Amino acid sequence: MSDAEELFTVRTYFWIGNYQGAINEANGMTKLKPAVVSEKDEWVYRCYIGLGQFSLVIGEISDSSSTPIGKRALRLLAAYYDNYEPKESVFSKLQEWLSDAAFSQSRTLKTVAATIYLNEDNHKEAFKLLKDPQHLEHHAMLVELYLKMFRADLVEKQLKVMKGIDEDAVLTMLATAQVNLAPNSTKIQDAIYIYEELIDKYGGTLFLLNGIAVAKMQMGLFEEAEAALQDSLTKNTSDADTLANLIVVSQHLDRPQEVINRYLSQLRAKAPWHDLVQSLDNFNQSFDRVAASLG
Repeated sequence: MSDAEELFTVRTYFWIGNYQGAINEANGMTKLKPAVVSEKDEWVYRCYIGLGQFSLVIGEISDSSSTPIGKRALRLLAAYYDNYEPKESVFSKLQEWLSDAAFSQSRTLKTVAATIYLNEDNHKEAFKLLKDPQHLEHHAMLVELYLKMFRADLVEKQLKVMKGIDEDAVLTMLATAQVNLAPNSTKIQDAIYIYEELIDKYGGTLFLLNGIAVAKMQMGLFEEAEAALQDSLTKNTSDADTLANLIVVSQHLDRPQEVINRYLSQLRAKAPWHDLVQSLDNFNQSFDRVAASLG
C-alpha cells in the first residue's frame, strides 16, 4: 500500500475504529487508478476483519498464487483470528512469504505479520519487521511493541519520531494517547483530551469510547467510565472489550452480581479467548485445585 491521498478518509476511519464508515466511504469511490483500487480493496478487507467478519474475508479472497500477496496476507490474518487455520500453518506461511524476495517488501504482508507476532507476544519477530519503519503505521506499531517490552526510553524516542513526521496525524494522536495510558503515567488526563478531541471530530466509536473509559478508570472516575462504556454498548451489544471493561467498572461500583454475571456470560459467548475470561478461568482452576488439596 502507498497511502494514496484519495483514501485518506478511509484510512482515518479505520484507525479510529469506524470500520463500517470506512467501508461505506470506499464503496462510494469511483474512477480510481488501478493501484489505488487495489489499495482500497485491502483497506476494505482490513475493515471487515476489524468487524470480526472473518469468514467473509476468507471466502472472498483466494489463496492461490495468482492472488496479490497483500490480499493473501489479509486472508491469513482472518484465518488466524478465526482459528480457521492452525497456528503452525499460519507461522509457516508467514515465514515462507517473508523469505521470498518477491513478497518481502509488501507493506500489507509486513503489517499482517507484525500484527500476528505482536498478538503472540513474539517481540523478536515483530521487531525484525518493524525496526526500519517506512510508514507511520509501522512507527505506531513499534510504539506498541516497545510498550509491551516496558522500554519507556524507546517508546518516547519513537513517539518523538512520529511527531516529527506528522504531529497532527490520527495515528500519532492515538499513539500518544496509548503512551499516556502506560503504567505509572502522569499524563492520563492528556490521553482523555486526545480521545475527546477525536470523538468531537469523528464521533464516538467503540475504540475511542473504550479508550476514554480506560483512561477514566485509571483516574478512578468509574461512573464516568461506565457512562462511556454504556454509550459503547448501544453501538454494539456484544463488543468484547466493552463487555470486559464493564465487568471491571461494575465491580468497582459494586453493581449487582447478576449484572456482572450477565456481562461475563456475554463475554464468554462472544470471545472465550479474551484475556479477562482466560484470567478468570485460570484463577478458578487454581482455586479448585487448592480447595481439592485441602480435602
